[in-house]
Order: sequence, then structure tokens, then C-alpha cells
Amino acid sequence: MSSRHENGPLVVEFIGVTGVGKSTLVAAVAEVLSAEGIQVLEAHEAILAPYRLTFARGAKVRSLLVHFLAVLPFLRYAMTRRGLELFRLGMRLIARDGGGLWIAVNLLRNFVKRIGGHLLLMRLRPRLRDCDVVLWDEGVVHAAHNLFVHTGSAPRRHEIALFARMVPKPDVLVWVTAPVAQSLEVTLRRGHSRVSGSAAARTFVERAGAAFTELCSAEGVRERLVLLDNSAPSAGEFAAVLRQRAQALAKSLQTYLGQRPSRRMHDGAGQHPDGNATGGGHE
Repeated sequence: MSSRHENGPLVVEFIGVTGVGKSTLVAAVAEVLSAEGIQVLEAHEAILAPYRLTFARGAKVRSLLVHFLAVLPFLRYAMTRRGLELFRLGMRLIARDGGGLWIAVNLLRNFVKRIGGHLLLMRLRPRLRDCDVVLWDEGVVHAAHNLFVHTGSAPRRHEIALFARMVPKPDVLVWVTAPVAQSLEVTLRRGHSRVSGSAAARTFVERAGAAFTELCSAEGVRERLVLLDNSAPSAGEFAAVLRQRAQALAKSLQTYLGQRPSRRMHDGAGQHPDGNATGGGHE
């Protein structure tokens, strides 16, 4: 199934707490969609392709290139009324809650990359004629993690609602969830630059969960949301359960693709008919 559209590919972003398995799920969904004849690109690949920079190898190198390319679109956006409002909100939150100078600089860098990268992708996507779906692991809406998830302060509902109203959005948001214990174990195993010790890690994970719960219930976000529970199965069932969830999510995305020829899909469009992925997701 291929559903190429005059406005370019469907843009799908995966969001959620650290350690819920977003990256693994993105790879599995891409594999299922590709097997169905749907052309899929990862977001960095989609951004770098029009600039003929896909020869660059390594996730860090590609991320750095996207960051460089994202700066100008972000600055242009910051000169608009809506963009300036979002920029001021981000700066205020990072200055207040970001912690030390180096942490604040990294939060701002990621904020700029996520916003600017999304704007650049949306500008480039009409040129991605051979692509049906772009999958973005932690894109523009995931900037909420940079702004609202901190060990030293709890997320504030009214600020999350403001962010949800202001932030540019992809066509579809996939909110991946998992139990706190699962996210905590992964965070402690991998380590995190803003977390030190198990108590701080638990606070970090719990506040991230609270922030995403609030964000995903906000107007402007919930309308395009697909929710998927990615609780870890037993070791022997992992591959089968992962594929089942990927197939369910791929089916939901195919529904979006099937709807696109009958209406224009753009920033602010689209809701899955039942708002959920079947077989592993729940409201």
C-alpha cells in the first residue's frame, strides 16, 4: 500500500518518558510499514536527504547536522508573533528550572533543534515525493521534556497548556507509555545528564510521566494522539509482543494514510477515527 500525497509524507512523532521503548518501537513500525510497501524515512534522514547529506553516518553526526540546519528556521520562526511567544516561554522555563548554566545551555540547544528541525521538515516535505511516512523519535512536541521535566521543580499545568497551544505539531503523535518501574530501570542503567542517584531518577521519571499526561490531555495535542502501552513483556515473549504492537500501530497509521487523499493534511490536521492503536494501546 502506498498513499503518496501532494503535500508530502505523513509526519509521525513518538513522545513519552525516557526508557519506555520509543526507539525500539519506531524501528519495528518502520519495518512493518516497509513490508507493506509503504516508503518510510526516519526524520533526520528525511531532513538531510534534500541537502544530499545522507552520506553522513552515525547518529551523533546526523543529529549535529540537523541541529545546524535547524537554527535558521528557528530564528525565522522566533521573529513571528507565535514563534516569539514560544521562544519567550521556553527561555523563561529554562532560566527558572534548568539548573546550572551548562544544563540550561543543553536544554536550550535541544529546544532549538526540536522546534527548528520540525519547521524545516515541514518546509521540505513537499519535496519528499518518494516517501509516504516520516517517523520522528522525540521531535517538536517532545520539547516539553526539556521544558517541564526537572528534578528540582514539578511541571505546572497552566504552562503545559500554554506550550500545547503554541508548539507546532506533526500530523500524528504517538504517546508511548510504560510503568514507572520500567522507565526507572532503563534511566538508571543508561544514565542521564540531569539525574544523579536513584531517588532523583525516580522523581525525574515520575515528573516526566505527570508532564506527558497533562500534555497529552491538552487541547491541540489530544486530537491527533495515538496511545500505546509498551509495558515490557517477559523475555521469551519480547519479539512477538513487539511485532504485535508494531503491527497494530502500523495499521493505525495506514488509516491516516487512507484518509489523506480526501483532505489536505497539514500542521493541525488529522485524528485517528478511534484515537487509539488497537492491540496494545488503551485510552
